[in-house]
Amino acid sequence: MFFQTNVAWYFQIWPWIGLGGAISILILLFTTNILRSNFNQNRWLDPFWLAWLCNAAYLIHNVEEYGIDLTGRSYGFPQSIAELAGKAPGGMFFVAVNITMFWIAGPLAAVLARYKGSKMLASAMASIMFINAITHTLPAIITKSYDTGLLTALIIFFPITLWTYYVIFIRTNKNYRALCTSISLGLFYHIMLFVSILGLFKPGIAGTNIVALIMFFGAFLYVYLADFSNKLLYQQTD
Repeated sequence: MFFQTNVAWYFQIWPWIGLGGAISILILLFTTNILRSNFNQNRWLDPFWLAWLCNAAYLIHNVEEYGIDLTGRSYGFPQSIAELAGKAPGGMFFVAVNITMFWIAGPLAAVLARYKGSKMLASAMASIMFINAITHTLPAIITKSYDTGLLTALIIFFPITLWTYYVIFIRTNKNYRALCTSISLGLFYHIMLFVSILGLFKPGIAGTNIVALIMFFGAFLYVYLADFSNKLLYQQTD
């Protein structure tokens, strides 16, 4: 089944629209030079091209989490959250989290990364992907069972994020401090996400709309922190 009958259709259609967006981005990435910043090197070595690749990758991941997973279950990730926490926020929360971050803030970070030449903004999506992949992989290892989102985490997230980290922080002018900061920012975003669910929604401190609003602003806070950290880390070298 592609849709859950107990969830409004408009809370379930967005992953498939996002898939269309991912396909469009991939076409631009591999058939044009629009999203490249340096035409004199291979596109796979262009940090800002990789920033857009990460955006496309997450939109594909959304389909497994909210569209249909390997077991044929639709809207699987919210169901997993409900199983973990005992209950899950309403559909508005998941729409707010994903559309704000991966349709707006993520592309904004990619655009600003190229405009400002910011390595931290270029790696912003990769860091969220990396931590997200870990949150899918560890439960699967512990329970020895499939976790919704695991497939795309393993075959898409880990390869792309590790390559992105290598290109941005290791290949030239190694900066492990910046790499650790980038990963920490991804961890911070996920802590904010789980605090919203487990620390605020589950005990009844805040309802769906409030935690959705928190994550709405949290997405732009994340982009700001990535931009700010770049100024601190590279102000003397770039």
